[in-house]
Amino acid sequence: MSEVASSEAKNRKVISLFADATHDAKSYTSYLGFMYGITGRLTTMNRLYLSRNPKEKTLGDVDLGLNYRFFSRDKKQFHFRMSAFGHLRIPMEKASDFPPLPPNNPFVDHEEFYHSDTVIFRHEITDHHRQDNWLPYGGIALTLLDKKLAVNFDVSYNHTIPKGDFRYGSFFKGGLSFGYLLIPKEYKSYNDVNLNVYVEPKYYYFAKNQLHGEKLKNSGGSKVEIAAGGQLVFLSSMIFEFGYVRSFADSSINIKKDIFFTAFRYLFF
Repeated sequence: MSEVASSEAKNRKVISLFADATHDAKSYTSYLGFMYGITGRLTTMNRLYLSRNPKEKTLGDVDLGLNYRFFSRDKKQFHFRMSAFGHLRIPMEKASDFPPLPPNNPFVDHEEFYHSDTVIFRHEITDHHRQDNWLPYGGIALTLLDKKLAVNFDVSYNHTIPKGDFRYGSFFKGGLSFGYLLIPKEYKSYNDVNLNVYVEPKYYYFAKNQLHGEKLKNSGGSKVEIAAGGQLVFLSSMIFEFGYVRSFADSSINIKKDIFFTAFRYLFF
């Protein structure tokens, strides 16, 4: 779920499918991913976001990215790696087109809306999963592996560029994850089944949204996600992941509090 400092081996291909298993899954939180090792240090990372909500289009935004591992220190059963990453999320929504703001900007509560003689405007305050904004973002990731314990830290800045009248707030995101290998107790071969468990808190800080260049009241703020899950690895090439995410946020941010997810990745050597 987070950016990691490890890169794929040269010419290795990885196909992944992440599915938000919540019964009312929406907002394009599921995706089909493809990674390719251009060199041993440079990996391309691409995603096509999907929705299972019948009220929404199936295909969502396209995310194109690169990850470059610029530092490695590897020993037996130990490594410390650092990488830089950059992405461009291409919006599939049409450009928003809203009339000018009424006097005094009377926006209220966490779902902004206003009434005038002819207009009712309503827009979810924060939905960086599906929007009509371009989203270039980048940051760094650090990964430490010591025997069975893995620690990962990543931080990024996400800058929104509106296609139309409405601009979602740019945001910072940081995450820290801890993983532990439960089985096998000792490796015998690459065919051993692995079971990893992990916990991963994330923090977001959103700037205020804007309409026609004017900052909106009751927008922006902080959000915290805490994820817990597990990974089953078969034949060193098939990874099945499952977990649960709990979100906490300022009242100005529209969120789904509970998400159950599954993911599958296959590595082509």
